[in-house]
Amino acid sequence: MDILLHNVSKAYGEKIIFHRYCLSLPEHKLSVIMGSSGKGKTTLLHLILGLQKPDSGEIKGNRVRKSAVFQEDRLCMNLSAVGNIRLVNPKLTKEAIEEEMKKIGLKNCFHQPVREFSGGMKRRVAILRALLCEAELLVLDEPFQGLDKDTKETVIEYMKEKIENKTVIMVTHDQKEAEAFGENIHLITI
Repeated sequence: MDILLHNVSKAYGEKIIFHRYCLSLPEHKLSVIMGSSGKGKTTLLHLILGLQKPDSGEIKGNRVRKSAVFQEDRLCMNLSAVGNIRLVNPKLTKEAIEEEMKKIGLKNCFHQPVREFSGGMKRRVAILRALLCEAELLVLDEPFQGLDKDTKETVIEYMKEKIENKTVIMVTHDQKEAEAFGENIHLITI
């Protein structure tokens, strides 16, 4: 089912973010949202995730199991990378998680607390946690921030495999990140 926003309004005090905003996000496709800072991209994601309520209007199609990468990593710092990922999918074995970690360049750090990781390592754990959750909707808010060029390319290639046939909404400021996913994306500018 597509995600539909119909006449959605949202304001913070006097600051109007959306006024009677309508949007359709196709099922089983990557929708990339771009726009300058302060235009409401993160607010839009929070509305879709149900973390915030619209002041008026309605959102349909978002009552599914969701997973997200936020602008902040939101990891449990005393847990290992494996422990953080198992929080969202306890069916995954330690060995299966370790294999996925290797694919994005996280080796020999499986059981060390993520508080000891670099920023880029933490980011990759946050991305893996979202991708390995059995979710129908994946929401990504600037997922590649803090990753160097080579790591970003590795993670994008990995992600392309994992998001095939999933409903994905991604916010980015970087046109090249959007283009890296190919021509078959649904591009939205707000």
